[in-house]
Amino acid sequence: MHGYHADMAQPGSTQVPDVAPPRATMAEPVRAPMVVGLGGVLALIVIAAGALEIDAPWLPGEESTRLVNNPDVNPAADPALPPRGLGTRVVNTLRGWGPPLPMVLYAVEWAATGGRPVVARCVDVALHLLCAWLAWGLVFTLLERHGAGAAPRLSAVVAWAAAAAWSAAPVLAPTYAANVGRPELLAAAFVLGAAYLWYAGAAGNRRATTLAALTCLVIALLCGASAGWLLPAAVILAAVWGWRAVARSPAAWIAACLCLAAAVAGVSLRAGGVAGVDGYADAFGDPVTRTLLAGGVLIRALFLPTHVSFWHPSDPNTGWSHPLVWGSVLGLALSAAHAVWAWRRGQRLPAIGWAWFWGLLLPAASMARPDEAADPAWIYAPSVGLLLVTAAVFQSKLSRRRDADRLRRLVGWGAAAGAVGLLLLTTPLVRTLRCPTLRAMQVAGLHGDDPRPLLMAAAALEFASRTPVPTHELSKFLTPGGEPADRTFADLAGVTYERVASHAEPERYLASARDRAAFHRRVAAGLTRAGKAAIAVAQAEAARALALEDYRTWHVLAKAYEASARLDEADEAFRSAERLLPASALERLLHLADYGHFLAFRLERDAEACPRLYAALRLGRPPAPGAVADRDAAVHRAMLGVARCQIRYGQGGLGFELVRQVLLAEPQSTTAWMVAAEYHLRSEHYEQAAAAYGEIVRTHPTNYPALRGLHEVALQRDRLGDAVEVWKQAQYADYTRIDFHAYLVWAEALAGHRSAESERKLLFSRDPDNPFGCLAAMIVSLRAGDLAGAVEWVERAARRPPDPEARELERAARTVRLLMRRGNLPAFAVVAEAEIYARGPFGGAARREALEALDAWLVESGVDPAKRAVAEAVRGRLSDAIVAE
Repeated sequence: MHGYHADMAQPGSTQVPDVAPPRATMAEPVRAPMVVGLGGVLALIVIAAGALEIDAPWLPGEESTRLVNNPDVNPAADPALPPRGLGTRVVNTLRGWGPPLPMVLYAVEWAATGGRPVVARCVDVALHLLCAWLAWGLVFTLLERHGAGAAPRLSAVVAWAAAAAWSAAPVLAPTYAANVGRPELLAAAFVLGAAYLWYAGAAGNRRATTLAALTCLVIALLCGASAGWLLPAAVILAAVWGWRAVARSPAAWIAACLCLAAAVAGVSLRAGGVAGVDGYADAFGDPVTRTLLAGGVLIRALFLPTHVSFWHPSDPNTGWSHPLVWGSVLGLALSAAHAVWAWRRGQRLPAIGWAWFWGLLLPAASMARPDEAADPAWIYAPSVGLLLVTAAVFQSKLSRRRDADRLRRLVGWGAAAGAVGLLLLTTPLVRTLRCPTLRAMQVAGLHGDDPRPLLMAAAALEFASRTPVPTHELSKFLTPGGEPADRTFADLAGVTYERVASHAEPERYLASARDRAAFHRRVAAGLTRAGKAAIAVAQAEAARALALEDYRTWHVLAKAYEASARLDEADEAFRSAERLLPASALERLLHLADYGHFLAFRLERDAEACPRLYAALRLGRPPAPGAVADRDAAVHRAMLGVARCQIRYGQGGLGFELVRQVLLAEPQSTTAWMVAAEYHLRSEHYEQAAAAYGEIVRTHPTNYPALRGLHEVALQRDRLGDAVEVWKQAQYADYTRIDFHAYLVWAEALAGHRSAESERKLLFSRDPDNPFGCLAAMIVSLRAGDLAGAVEWVERAARRPPDPEARELERAARTVRLLMRRGNLPAFAVVAEAEIYARGPFGGAARREALEALDAWLVESGVDPAKRAVAEAVRGRLSDAIVAE
């Protein structure tokens, strides 16, 4: 080991430290061909590690949130924003999320390449290669100057062997494979460069080099480097100048101020951050045990590649009883003991390596979010310290042997073989990390009892049902000739959401009541999207029990009630959400669009729906970081609602233009085609209306509104046989739907179909007081001349609260008037019509119009006395209903 004396030179003097070169320096120099050859092999290792699925599409999570949906990176992410140049977006990234320089690089890269994911992944792999080369150079430099007198070529090969193993290590794969690891890669590159220049400036007493090191440090900190870099920097100075000189070094104090400023900024950003749209806000344990646990989790992943994953969920057992916490304590104690022992024996490299590892790891580990135990990228830069310790120990053993050439070849070939072995572990891991479903399933498999990874897996499957996924990922889930990929992934997502909902004790994995409420809301929303309405309601009600005063709880509950056809409860939940509605323009837009759409298309309460929909449309497109798709979907819902309001009560042409705009953006929107069909129906474009409704039914055979639309078209065209066929086909598609059967009975009665009576009896066996069955019996009684029987059937139909979608009495009133006008019902059917208005949910104007029609019939001569008596009784009830308003 080379000797040196810290008191022989001070910072700022012209005297250099006494670090004697090894005896073999001049005998065996490291030549350029050796460097190029070993560097090329290192490049091959890195390329082999990062090449698989390098063209994979963007992933959900960080890539989607921070890149694809970030308008400061992707200008097309938010079409509502005015066109902005690259300079404006770069300035915004400097003020935005996280380390500024990596986001600036992403923005420039996106502008240059159009946001191709393969380019971003290639850049990340190239940065990993750069870090490998820099790590090799730093370790070689330190081994050469403090490496126990070994030959330079042996030092170069030992350093290369350590760098080869490091570059192929599975634990580093999450950083360069996916998940926005650019900040850690750039930070590692600059801290390695800073360390090399720092050592060179100290060893050669070159102020310009030290200034360059401080510049690299500033850039590294702007990339998100750990402020703990100060510790290895101090140890490096102490190794060269001695501890007393460190305290008097201006460069050390400048570095300390920079690192302190970065630490304060990091803590401030963390305190001012938000958990997300509906994330977890509370953490387990205390800050000390959380930091030690993060270190333990990452160290475990370092030695057990089976525990490497892109996400480590927070551990409910975080505390001093956790074995990984004590593992970190033990590792810290042993490494400190080793560093002190080696330092006292004149060996400086182990101390530098351990200071590097713990100094960079622990400050980063203290920044864990509430939902994570550790970020897998945090081990990337600190692991270089382990590389330095390993290389120093290894070289100290080899330098005592005399057969340097044979040792050098043995170390080189052994390292190459070891790197190949590590690649066999790393390459399948990289492939998994670049597939949304496979990486989520891997995390769920590692944490089988935790419902949070399972919930993330369900979200990943749902994401895969909407976006392209790598071919080999499809092969894991699809069978030849099976269902389409989107259907398969959607079904799997629904099953997985059900598994999450059935978890026995989710509260064990959530730190507080508000986190449990957020969990239940997310599960309920996923189940609602998956069509599991009953289970979604149970989850949303569980959230309500935990967070009664949270707007999001009521909104999710309302959507779940709507999906389960509990419309009155959905209406109440929407009203509760409206009372708690925050001031955010985005939240107001989402609520007004959802509630207005519900009132218009599910409850048919246009008087309440239209003002909300107009208000939602007036809000426009407010800024929506991370929720652009949700915002634009809400705007489209508002446009469709306003379009229908215009078609029914305003300017039909304006409404149709709004529908056309939505169809240009969403050609497959069923609701848009429904509104367009209604426009054609009200404009008496019956062929176009039938075509639009028919197209919807061909794609969705059980779409109730479209089926009702086809029924209405058939009624207006006086082709009631077509309506009968529509409802027969609907029954074939889903025989369990009583509403389909009821509409079939109604259509057959209107058409005078021969099987009307038998179908009605069958319906009454399933639902004795079905309103449409009773109204069908009314039609039959009217045609048979039994007015009293018809009125009794109306009274029976009105006993049950009306279905908001079917609106049986309102449809029956319009139909009776139309059939009377056509002569398909006798004139006294006006009495049955008046009875419907007396008992149904009608306004005063409609009832007065019905009363006038009844009075006009009563003044006619020749009215049968029995029918007149029935009519007078009906007139009394109708008059009472008008007076009661």
